[in-house]
Amino acid sequence: MKLNRILLSSTILLNTLFSNAQTNIQENQSKISIGLTQSIDLGYRFSGANSASIWMKNISDSIEKPTLANSSAVKFQFDLNKKITVRTGIVYAQKGYQYKSGSLAGFDLYKEKFSLIEVPVQVLYKFGQKKNIPYISLGTSAGYLIKSQAFYTLENSTNEVKMDLTTDLSKFQINGILGLGMSFSLNQKWNLISELSYSQALYSISSGPLKKQLFTAGINIGLFRYF
Repeated sequence: MKLNRILLSSTILLNTLFSNAQTNIQENQSKISIGLTQSIDLGYRFSGANSASIWMKNISDSIEKPTLANSSAVKFQFDLNKKITVRTGIVYAQKGYQYKSGSLAGFDLYKEKFSLIEVPVQVLYKFGQKKNIPYISLGTSAGYLIKSQAFYTLENSTNEVKMDLTTDLSKFQINGILGLGMSFSLNQKWNLISELSYSQALYSISSGPLKKQLFTAGINIGLFRYF
């Protein structure tokens, strides 16, 4: 009987140690994740000018309004611990604004669109350790302007015309990023995220007397796989 008890106790102990070892291995192997994200944003800008050019700002503010934009990304995450995650990646982002209907004579529609490649670095702080975890994120991104275009339709025409914008535009952008999201664990390998995000350029896209700092605010959806 004593021998049976010893064997049983030894078996339980070995099973416990083996299970813990497997858990630790799984945790160690599940710190890195890769995902695809897509966002739908409201794009606009803050404007500013010196006293000599304030009239330009007033006109700009009176004729311009937000427009719909979007971004697509491949992102990488690394869990430092159960609370803190670092996220980076490559983002194709579209930003811009449009002109109010009737503000430009002869045009039914006029909007300016800026396409950028951005590399963000964000720190996520998670609240709790449950299956579905809320989090906040804070970070910055460096962006490069790859395309700037104006899209317009003339009055009494349905044909949309586009033209390149090349005057006094800055190629490089630095942004601040703020997010509030929820991570949904689908299983041990897959996570779905839903996030309210805000990105604000720290510098003007224009080097002229009228300064315009682009920003976007929207909903970001992503699917991540742990390795």
